[in-house]
Amino acid sequence: MLTIFTIPKPDAGLNVSKLVVQVSSPQQYGLTFTLTGFGKFTKPDGSEVWSTNPIMSDTLAISGESLSNWPSGGGEVENTYVGDLALAQLGLERDPDGVDVPAENAPPAEESE
Repeated sequence: MLTIFTIPKPDAGLNVSKLVVQVSSPQQYGLTFTLTGFGKFTKPDGSEVWSTNPIMSDTLAISGESLSNWPSGGGEVENTYVGDLALAQLGLERDPDGVDVPAENAPPAEESE
C-alpha cells in the first residue's frame, strides 16, 4: 500500500487530497491496483479531518508497455512509478508539500468526529 498526498481539484470534480494505492491482483503478465481517494474537510472549529469513507475509487491495471517499462531499483523507485501512473490516470498531481508514505510507515486511517 502507498499513500500519496495530492492537490485537490474540485473544479475538475475530483476533490481528492489523499490517494491510497494498494495491490489487488498480481498476475503473471501484469498487476492490478485499487485506487481509493479521500478528501480533507475543515470542521466548524477550524480543524481539518479526513473523510472516513472514500470519495472515489478506481482500478489501475499495469500490463503491456507499462509493465515492460517497470523500473529496476525496487522500493521508492517502484512506488514513484506506480504512483505516477495512478495520478496520470486520474488527472491528479502530487502535493509538493506532501510526502508519499509506503505501507509500512502509513498512519492508520483517521476518523472524523
